[in-house]
Order: sequence, then C-alpha cells, then structure tokens
Amino acid sequence: MLVVAEEKCITRAAARLYLSQPALSRRIRRLELSVGTSLFLRHSRSVAPTPAGNALAEHAQHVIVAAEVALQSARAAACGRR
Repeated sequence: MLVVAEEKCITRAAARLYLSQPALSRRIRRLELSVGTSLFLRHSRSVAPTPAGNALAEHAQHVIVAAEVALQSARAAACGRR
C-alpha cells in the first residue's frame, strides 16, 4: 500500500515489489474490502490515495518504524547490549 502511494502507479509499484500488476491489484482490492472503503482513486495511468488511503498510509508507516525499532532492540538484547 505504501509503495503504491509512493509510486502513484500500480505497475511501477508491482515491479518494485517483484509482483505482477494483477497480483498487486488483487492485494489492494482485498485490503480495501477489509478496510471497507477505497484506498486509491484510480485514473487511466495513475492512482492517488483517498483520504482513507492517506490515513492508513500514515499509520502503516508508524507500524513499520515500530517494527524496525523492535528488531533492533531484539538484536541488541541477543548480543547482550540490553
């Protein structure tokens, strides 16, 4: 979802994620069904996040940062630094 929002193009996002465009489109549709709303406005050659998409992307970015901090903390603990 974040890569699609950054690229503003499902085809480029799919290439960046090493997925086919149809596979990424299906994943986005499933996410939209799960959330219960559209996350992107689809245009002929581009996409743009909806307000709901922007809100989800902001929170998703926080989750990614928190996960990275958790991994660093676990690695530090494994090395006896915590």
